[in-house]
Amino acid sequence: MNNRLTLISSKRNFILLMAFLLFFKVANTQTVSPAKSSFNISGNISGINNGTIMLAYPSGKKIIRDSSEIENGHFNFNGSVQSPVPAHLYLKGSKHQYAEQNINFYLENNSIIVSVNRDSMNSSKVFGSLSNNDKDSIEAILASYYDCLHALRSISNFASIHHLPSVLENLDKIYDTLPNVQRKLIVDYAFSHPDSYAITGQLDMVFTNDQTNLQLLKKVYDNFSAEVKESMEGNDIAALIKRMERVQIGNKAPDFSLPDENGKMVNFSSFKGKYILLDFWASWCVPCRAESPFLVKAFDKYKIKNFMIISVSMDVAKDKQKWIGAIQKDGMEWTNLSSLKGYEEEGVRQLYSVQGIPDNFLIDPSGKIIARGLRGDNLKKTLSQVIK
Repeated sequence: MNNRLTLISSKRNFILLMAFLLFFKVANTQTVSPAKSSFNISGNISGINNGTIMLAYPSGKKIIRDSSEIENGHFNFNGSVQSPVPAHLYLKGSKHQYAEQNINFYLENNSIIVSVNRDSMNSSKVFGSLSNNDKDSIEAILASYYDCLHALRSISNFASIHHLPSVLENLDKIYDTLPNVQRKLIVDYAFSHPDSYAITGQLDMVFTNDQTNLQLLKKVYDNFSAEVKESMEGNDIAALIKRMERVQIGNKAPDFSLPDENGKMVNFSSFKGKYILLDFWASWCVPCRAESPFLVKAFDKYKIKNFMIISVSMDVAKDKQKWIGAIQKDGMEWTNLSSLKGYEEEGVRQLYSVQGIPDNFLIDPSGKIIARGLRGDNLKKTLSQVIK
């Protein structure tokens, strides 16, 4: 009898417990705050009572710029973003293009608090943005990499001053491996954080600088959540993948038209049937100008063997005479083209997914890309193997 009563009592307690848990779950669900649809930035600056602070962030292809008056060291911004985006704050009238005069952070729809360090803007503290916390975590992981890079540069300077060629040679080997280390740190973080908006900017940077790992970037992108893929920076990664796919080795080189130094339009397709070295450079680019002697030697040797160089300059209109002067000084007696729009030229530069210069593509007579990024002795070696 007692055992039966105990069993009944246990069942009653279990039912009461389950009812309580169900009530708690429902009550808890009802009290969870919905995702915010707008942001509020509340900030303070010690030592500055009055003035104007600016907020800048991307929205589509536009940059939104907002301002807030500083009153007794306090300021406030309100607005909304579709997804977390990189943003920065700077004092009106400052040279805000310099990082040390910016507060760079991730803006998202939330209540965000900013504590401004007026003496070192970029060391200011930002609270309330989960994506900004994510950004800080990424920077902490990469800090040791940049410390290593800084140490190597110090050693390199020391070895150069004291004429230690063997040390410099070994350093070159280490430098060659560092991009792989940086890429691995970023990729590993991306794989383990598929909801990270902040890692997309790092991915864009590292894969733009080294476009030889298309398949790896695709795997990382495929691993992202739908929300990250649909974000502005997620779209940037998708666009980078498309650009990289277009100019992979073995693909047909995209056609284009650009004016030469005399303003005459030249069609790239008119050179079909030749070996072409499509060279991207600028008159102000020191590494580009250092490659000029190798290009001149290659052109002089192979121009009688169906070989042509087409150089596309990233110079701007106000520097047209500098561009023409560099062509003459460096002896670039081949086809030279430019829209004279610099990096704002989104046509050919984007078409060939060119970010940094110098960069080049070797194209065979059928119009197929057969090599990329040939510099110095590597250019000489490759041409000797390809052009007989």
